[in-house]
Amino acid sequence: MTRESIKTKIAALLAKAEGTDNEFEAQTFMAKVNELLEKHQIEMHEIRQAQGDQDPMGKQTGETNVYASMLWARDLGGMLARYYGCRYVYYRRGNHFDYEVVGRESARMTFELMFPFIITQVRLQAKHLCVGSYNVASKSVMEREVGQALIVRIARMVKDAEAQRVVLTGKGLIPVSDLDAAMADFYPVLKTAKNKPLRFSGDAWNAAQKVSLHHQATGRGPTKMIK
Repeated sequence: MTRESIKTKIAALLAKAEGTDNEFEAQTFMAKVNELLEKHQIEMHEIRQAQGDQDPMGKQTGETNVYASMLWARDLGGMLARYYGCRYVYYRRGNHFDYEVVGRESARMTFELMFPFIITQVRLQAKHLCVGSYNVASKSVMEREVGQALIVRIARMVKDAEAQRVVLTGKGLIPVSDLDAAMADFYPVLKTAKNKPLRFSGDAWNAAQKVSLHHQATGRGPTKMIK
């Protein structure tokens, strides 16, 4: 990645930090800004100069580690991407799913910051449902059920996501036709996954309602490794 592209990425994060009214979101994005400034030895005034074009359309490799056994997390990524205004393409590699994200810089960065955080929330909700259970398989089963319930919840919200993206991704809101055109350019031949029935309990549905899609409630950075 070139120095200019790094500046562009930091500028997009800075715009997000300064464009949200949510304290936790602002802290999360600014923490990432400061991390990148320090890592690449870039001054803030350089970023201000780069902000004239801080939200380009593009593609990036995802950083969250999703194991092949976590099909619910793989599928959740696709629905989350649509909610945040971008697109998600995955492929199997060994015992992991690698993925790429296509869209405006701010939308891609929002997805990348929120994806591991939301996965962690799903797993915590599943853990709470398993308290007192002696079934060793119950944790993975409940993770799947809560994850699938969350997919359904978000799917119902996608129709209203245009208004949500104004708040969540700022300038990441773009006409769907532009995003479709970018997808066609990056992936001339792309296999679409088939829809499959999602099954979950009422308890899993209630747990999925507790997962936040808007900010990191703890104020901590996202977890990259999922075990």
